[in-house]
Amino acid sequence: MTNDAARVLVVEDEPVLRRAVCEALRDAGLTVASNPDGAQFAAQVAAFRPDVAVLDVMLPTTSGLALAEHLRRHTQAGIVFVTARDGVADRLNGFEVGADDYVIKPFDTAELLARIGEVLAGPRTTRQPA
Repeated sequence: MTNDAARVLVVEDEPVLRRAVCEALRDAGLTVASNPDGAQFAAQVAAFRPDVAVLDVMLPTTSGLALAEHLRRHTQAGIVFVTARDGVADRLNGFEVGADDYVIKPFDTAELLARIGEVLAGPRTTRQPA
């Protein structure tokens, strides 16, 4: 991933994981902002204008699902959920509120970076064989 202009907002309440994800994103050349609980999320989104948000589903003050709904109403930002909620219904609910991807904890940061890169790259068109 080499898109220096890409801005990633990380909302994760677990401090060690939040720091590790933010560090990996910065090391990949991305601009990063973070939030431990979704507080002041709307103001942070308006000021930072993320290209993609990495959201935990279970946060202390609000649900990551509610944050995703806000993003879908007010931005074109991509959404990647990172969560321990691994049931099929949980994943489907994430996609229903607008997730572009859904990563189950624990995860490897290299995989998360690859998935964020795909979201930043946007939709791919399918080419027919010649």
